[in-house]
Amino acid sequence: MIKMKRYWTNFIIQDSFNTRAYRISSYDCCLSLDSALLAVETMRFNYTVLAAWIDLTDGDEKPITIWHECYVDNVGRVLRATQES
Repeated sequence: MIKMKRYWTNFIIQDSFNTRAYRISSYDCCLSLDSALLAVETMRFNYTVLAAWIDLTDGDEKPITIWHECYVDNVGRVLRATQES
């Protein structure tokens, strides 16, 4: 049996209305790390993302975090996504 690797994106985002932070996860998996990283960048353009991570699963085991990034600097400022020209 061939096990397919699935990449799941997870985020901690901040609500702009009441500044509350909360965790959200993707509902659909990505089939490659590149597509999962693209999902992270897209989310950063659309929301205030404080942290993001990608978990890898192969169907039988618990998810393993393979990538993590924090977008808050040491004084609490959120680092925004910048669009490359």
